[in-house]
Amino acid sequence: MQHALRKNCWCVGAQRAKEDCVNHIKSWVSAFSICLVGACAVSPHSESIDDSSLISEGEGAVIYGTDNRRDVYTETNATLRTFVQRSIVAMVSNDAFISVSAAGVRLRGNGTYGEQNGLCSGERFSNHPAIASCSGTLVGPDLVLTAGHCVENGGCVNNRWVFNYSLASATSLTVMKANDVYTCKRVEKQFRDDNGSDYAVVRLDRTVSADKTPARVRQASTSSLKAGQALVMAGSPAGLPTKITDGAKVLSVSPRGYFETNLDAFAGNSGSGVFDPATLELVGILVRGNNDFALDRTRGCNVAQTCVAGSPSRATGCVLAGEQVSFPPTGL
Repeated sequence: MQHALRKNCWCVGAQRAKEDCVNHIKSWVSAFSICLVGACAVSPHSESIDDSSLISEGEGAVIYGTDNRRDVYTETNATLRTFVQRSIVAMVSNDAFISVSAAGVRLRGNGTYGEQNGLCSGERFSNHPAIASCSGTLVGPDLVLTAGHCVENGGCVNNRWVFNYSLASATSLTVMKANDVYTCKRVEKQFRDDNGSDYAVVRLDRTVSADKTPARVRQASTSSLKAGQALVMAGSPAGLPTKITDGAKVLSVSPRGYFETNLDAFAGNSGSGVFDPATLELVGILVRGNNDFALDRTRGCNVAQTCVAGSPSRATGCVLAGEQVSFPPTGL
């Protein structure tokens, strides 16, 4: 299937005219305080969607039962909402940044989540922007914990770490300031085993601003984390503005340094912090999972993959029992 031509422009800048923005997403065309723009020119999306493109090797994910993803602004637990706002980051390509200044942050869009993934009509969040490639959690004054594979192949130098990449309301993005954007100074630790642990500790270019708070890291292990433990996660599924996901639990614990869960997650959730909802201590990092999408052959478009936790089936594309979460490294 071929993607249709779209206006590739996200406008969230104060006082920008409605006609400068995406004319096919009416709810997003209003005056915001950050500007994500793509020169407001028509640009083609002509990738072909076939079965092979639905394989999310190493960092895919899926919906288990009910889709529990929700936007930060809708979170009714004020403690959890504030924690996510102060501690969760998204990894965004340097190429997406137009400017970072005292006046605010301007980012270049790359089509909507629905356009990028050839989604069928009615899929959740399909009209949202999608610019993140990985997620992470602040764990020190200038340290971010993420997945090891997120910082491979130039991941440190080619990306920035961004706080407050989220929706402020149903029709606006959160105001992003210069002190929400950081670069990677160096990678302090990095390890990747596609059948085991997968983590990295990134040193930011400077200490974060006072409105940010490092998460506490529990030195969880195969002996301390048990099946049935409740979990909550925050990150950028498929590049979307930050989503909170709960209603999940530990399914099983592997001796190879990871555990399996029924968290609803997508590729951009790689590196997302997974937390104990009772204490908000970080117990793991989302690193692997089942395919993100399934092809609806009748409509010729993609839908979010749905799997049954604990029941892998190659025929349905749900080859893993659940999403895999790496234990954090020691010393944090």
